[in-house]
Amino acid sequence: MTKQEILQLMNENPVFYLATTDGDQPRVRGMLLFRADENGIIFHTASSKDVAMQIKKNAKAELCFSGNGRQIRATGVLELVDDKKLTEEIY
Repeated sequence: MTKQEILQLMNENPVFYLATTDGDQPRVRGMLLFRADENGIIFHTASSKDVAMQIKKNAKAELCFSGNGRQIRATGVLELVDDKKLTEEIY
């Protein structure tokens, strides 16, 4: 798949699974994509949730999208962004 096909699959199938760690315990939960583009994969969560605390302690994560009989796994380092303009755009 090309990068554009991967981004298209992600945007067309916005429910994905996010894997983080809590100490030595893996944690996986369903999330909702805001958008995936050349700038990255953007989703949101409340800063008070366990997932936000886990990201602060260890930003390494894996995301898993599926659709059209395909599965995309993206592994990397998450970045917590506090951007009022982006927050307004999301809400």
